[in-house]
Amino acid sequence: ALSQSGVYVVVVTDVNGCVNNAQTTVLINANPSVIASGGIYCVGNSASVTASGGSVYNWSGPNGFTSNLQSPQLGNATFSLAGNYVVLVTAANTCTSINSASVGVVQLVQPTISNNGPICINQQLSFTSSGGYIYSWVGPNNFVSNQANPSILADDMGYAGTYMLTVADNNGCSNSVSTQVVINPLPTGELVSSSTKNCVPFCANFSVTSTNSNLQATTWINTNGGTVTGNVLSRCFTTAGDYNFKAVYTDNNGCSNTSSFVATAYPLPVADFNFTPEKPIEAIDEVYFTDATTIGGPATQWTWWFMNNSTIRLQQNPTFVFENPGTYPVA
Repeated sequence: ALSQSGVYVVVVTDVNGCVNNAQTTVLINANPSVIASGGIYCVGNSASVTASGGSVYNWSGPNGFTSNLQSPQLGNATFSLAGNYVVLVTAANTCTSINSASVGVVQLVQPTISNNGPICINQQLSFTSSGGYIYSWVGPNNFVSNQANPSILADDMGYAGTYMLTVADNNGCSNSVSTQVVINPLPTGELVSSSTKNCVPFCANFSVTSTNSNLQATTWINTNGGTVTGNVLSRCFTTAGDYNFKAVYTDNNGCSNTSSFVATAYPLPVADFNFTPEKPIEAIDEVYFTDATTIGGPATQWTWWFMNNSTIRLQQNPTFVFENPGTYPVA
């Protein structure tokens, strides 16, 4: 023990009773106080051990490992490196002490990752993952998230692309995986019809064509909420008015879009006219005919028949002279 250091005196007496003495100094040096440490390392990361408290270090460990460095590197962590590493430490006073450091190696996390694509633009994009303790997502359009299962509204085609997920466990070991997101655009449709404006009664066929997609189905919704499914809508109109229709069409990616249109049914014109004088004199008075059509909107074309349809006038307000007395139909 260190307390035994000091001066030691020896007294010697011979057979004649004579006495003498001698002394010596004894110094007991302290053993070095050694601190050794290892750690838990992720597979593939750089592993090492370290010690302090002396001047010379001699390590030994699994797989015949030896080193005289104070902090030797063990290389990339593999399961074969795990174990107990012993260090013999020599101080400047040549005293020695032994300590050990434990090295553990843990497997990297193996995350799973998926998304709900392909989706259509303006749909919810959802991700699912597992296998970790801490989650970190990065992706297109500056997307970031620390949720395990994040979700965003994909209202821009820029959200398509590669999303990277880095997952860490409670040992700090991390691993990264990626998933590819496909976003499909909405189909664009154009109304094709045999007639969208006509006089009653009339019938027409309506269909939708697309320049960027193969349409698979179309649902037609009319003013009163009725629906018809089919690529072609056939309708007959017997009452004048505007008829609103909405076409909901779906392409081969399952994406749907909507187009609205109006079919106009014009009422039939009710022809009428006035004339003056009411009792013209044959071969003298010029009879003035005035258009009095009031139903069906403004007229754009007129055809008048006189003298048993033998004479035609195309003006809106024609004149005519009856050469002989009698009763004459005018149409």
